[in-house]
Amino acid sequence: MVSASKLIVCNPHFIHPDFYINKLSWIITILATKPKQIITMQKKYIFSFLIAFVLFAVLGGVFGTLVFLPEMESWYQAFPDAVRETPDVASGFLVGILQLVGLIYLMGRLNIDTFSEGAVFGAIYSVAVWLIVDLQMVSVTNIVSYDYVALDAGLSAVMGAILGAALAWSMKRFA
Repeated sequence: MVSASKLIVCNPHFIHPDFYINKLSWIITILATKPKQIITMQKKYIFSFLIAFVLFAVLGGVFGTLVFLPEMESWYQAFPDAVRETPDVASGFLVGILQLVGLIYLMGRLNIDTFSEGAVFGAIYSVAVWLIVDLQMVSVTNIVSYDYVALDAGLSAVMGAILGAALAWSMKRFA
């Protein structure tokens, strides 16, 4: 049997078939001997995603209607050739799903299961994600201002804290 470390050192472009066979047998063994544990883990992530999705939709709808859509309307008035009149729902939906999947995955891997830890992590995660996007927009356009970046960071922190606390509860509850 060839170990993975020897394969990488010897020839990084070739992985011996035994490597895949052993991985496959390991997966089959896990599925055969621990199905209840796997079903419980899937339940934890599925319910957590559903709860977070509903919260994300509600909070996003409230913040979007009260804050972000009026801001985007002013951008459209100022730059009609560069800004859409209405935001693209499909790309916004995809961004939301990716953000939720990342948050749920990281909270599960970091074993965050208290309200306070969840709220703090959720706030930091959301602010970091949206600061990356907003500061990139500041650096390449004249549309986004630092005032908007501060507003978005604040609202992202609130939204992330609520989502993080809810996820911590649901991941502990359905574990």
